[in-house]
Amino acid sequence: MAVDKLVDSTQLDADLASIANAIRTKGGTSAQLAFPAGFVSAVEAIETGGGGATLKQELLGYTPQGDVTYIPDANIPQYGICGKRGMTSLTLDFSDGHNFASSSSNGYNIYRCYIPKITIIGHGTVTLYAYGVTDCPSAFILVCRGDIKKYSANVFRGNSGLTTLDYTYTSGNGIGSNDFYADSSFGTLIIRSSTIMPLANVNAFSNATKFRSGGAGGTLYVPQSLVEGYKAATNWSTILGYSTNSILPIEGSIYETQYADGTPIA
Repeated sequence: MAVDKLVDSTQLDADLASIANAIRTKGGTSAQLAFPAGFVSAVEAIETGGGGATLKQELLGYTPQGDVTYIPDANIPQYGICGKRGMTSLTLDFSDGHNFASSSSNGYNIYRCYIPKITIIGHGTVTLYAYGVTDCPSAFILVCRGDIKKYSANVFRGNSGLTTLDYTYTSGNGIGSNDFYADSSFGTLIIRSSTIMPLANVNAFSNATKFRSGGAGGTLYVPQSLVEGYKAATNWSTILGYSTNSILPIEGSIYETQYADGTPIA
């Protein structure tokens, strides 16, 4: 025989409020949740693998697992995203005007991360400042696509694990001094643009980079129509003149239909 149990309504209300707060924190929302339908729909809206976290959660130490997409609600500040061993991929999907914050010579934005794939997508204009992605030791692929501009130098410096950069260049300063300094595994650069991306100085590839003079050799992929132009362009002619380096057209390569991280090109 079933026995009715007394319910402490005050305690129940407190417990439900605690659960609702946890759901709101996980889902990055401040909306009121009606029980039970509101609780169910809010939980279902949280992406599997921890996706959909806000930048604020990330900076507070939220550590999701798996493939994660962030839509930053502000600029990525200095030391914004550090460590992070749990993610298999990180996509930063910027809206117009949100950038990697301008940093001092000791500032970092994505710093010493252990993420195999990093993608930066721009809607409108997004700017990468100095030390935007740096000191990442594990092997990873970086894809910058959308309306991405680069400001200053040293943007991708010190990433010993960076193997490939797939860059949808639009405008701006191009590749600056020491951009790939000490990127010891970096050997594949893909530039998707109808114009030649400026190279400020050959020291962009200095120290351990495969593209450097005496290095193991790197491959530059550009549109077929620009291959000869790159061979003659300022500073590119020097880099491509090193006997170990080569330049190939994107057309006919695996990068014609997909980005370097395997994402199909729409």
